Amino acid sequence: MPQDTSHPILRKTLKHLLLPALIQRNFFQASFPREYRDFQTTLHEPLKLLHRIEDDILHILSVQMFTLDRATLALRFVAVPPTGILDTSGDILPQDGPIIPDFANGGYELLRNPRRVKYFSADRWWRKTREEHIEAMVREVIDCLDEVDAALRRGEIGPHIQRHRDYIIRRIEGTDKHEVVTI
Repeated sequence: MPQDTSHPILRKTLKHLLLPALIQRNFFQASFPREYRDFQTTLHEPLKLLHRIEDDILHILSVQMFTLDRATLALRFVAVPPTGILDTSGDILPQDGPIIPDFANGGYELLRNPRRVKYFSADRWWRKTREEHIEAMVREVIDCLDEVDAALRRGEIGPHIQRHRDYIIRRIEGTDKHEVVTI
């Protein structure tokens, strides 16, 4: 089976096309907290975390590459008020603490089709992915950045946006069991 070469091309295209578009929208790169720096973080988050501060609200965005058979990605993002945000265990994460959109409640995800949880992907599985397919996919993501801004600033859910997490997992007192609580 031939080796898939689309992931290095995707990383390069993200750095040359998507990163400048996000910087133009006042995002800047922030480093990962030390406890999250590992191989998976490097593989799935080629642009690291991107931050933006507007009206004391911290916007955090991560570009996540998935290790499927072809180049696939999604954007996860969250708006963190000065009081902090709940994580999935019910703890409040402070605005200046290590926050990754995957673990924060009230976050969003940019998908090609949120109803079917379909990620942005470069091409169909039966064809070999070429560089122009990857560039077209990244340009499609760039075209959706207005929806990302609307979700972060006003909480508006556009046609490509899905709420990411609205629950916490809590341990039931006196037992080893856990419960999921919708917030």
